[in-house]
Amino acid sequence: MDESMEELTAVVVVGFVRDRAQRVVDQLCNQTLGNQLAIVIVDMAAAEIDDLHTSGESRVVYLRCSPTATWGAAREQGWRGSKSTAVAFIEDHCFPARTWAEHVADSFRTGDWAAVGYAFTNANPKTRTSRASFLADYGIYANPAKSGVVVRTQSNNISYRREVVESLGIPLGIFLENDWNAQKTLREAGHLIYQDARALAAHHNFESLREIMEEGFSHCRTMAAMRVQLEGWSTLRRYAQGLATFPVAPLVRGYRLARQVLIHPWQRKQLIRSAPEITAAFLSGACGEAMGYLAGIGDADTSLRQALLATARSPQKPPTSFGNSS
Repeated sequence: MDESMEELTAVVVVGFVRDRAQRVVDQLCNQTLGNQLAIVIVDMAAAEIDDLHTSGESRVVYLRCSPTATWGAAREQGWRGSKSTAVAFIEDHCFPARTWAEHVADSFRTGDWAAVGYAFTNANPKTRTSRASFLADYGIYANPAKSGVVVRTQSNNISYRREVVESLGIPLGIFLENDWNAQKTLREAGHLIYQDARALAAHHNFESLREIMEEGFSHCRTMAAMRVQLEGWSTLRRYAQGLATFPVAPLVRGYRLARQVLIHPWQRKQLIRSAPEITAAFLSGACGEAMGYLAGIGDADTSLRQALLATARSPQKPPTSFGNSS
């Protein structure tokens, strides 16, 4: 297969929920971008577990990664397994629409963007907790969305232009550990982030409040600890930021979500109904962020990988349709 034809590489880090990961891989293998798409699968499951099946026109690179590797190290392995000008990360519980890769590639081809984000639907919208989880984490990026330059887009499900990222001189394992930090670095370097509303993916959400809070805590603690490392903060700044985070961070996230709800009136009732769960999610995230500034990463990366790669999220298999995300 001619690798020079590849415009985009889709990187998916897969874990222990094999049937769900297989369905994501199946949908990647069925993309309309065809042989202009490469697929890199980074498998963090135990070595004795069979590889996932692949098919289709796209070139596939299958890599094994230690289950104890950091999230950033696993994603770096996927990045280094790719050759295209743009690299698109997608989670093993986020199901891309058939035209997803085509639209992401088109955005990089036609615009000078350092990163391109996607639009999302809810893959398992039947329970109140799932709807709350989706609104808290993906409501700002929910379909129907509007394409355009944005300040930030989602973490973990995001694509980057290779040349821009590698020109920063930041170790990839650190840059790719947390995409909120990565986007901040790109903005501060003068680069643009674009949201492509055509690039649809259906995200499978938690249906347990405990899992929502645990993932939010570990994700935000990882983000904060890596930001300290990335930017070389002083002890004084770490403590000042840590003490200010808990009262401020939930308000900032709440404001951003409320502003988006004004644009999407269909989310208003759900915001009211989900207020207890969203409040708990934002508070747990703020606790994690404050802890990351004050005490470092601790075991947050391990907890994060557990949440992302080893939790069933819901007792039922989610559909992979792309209908109403409410």
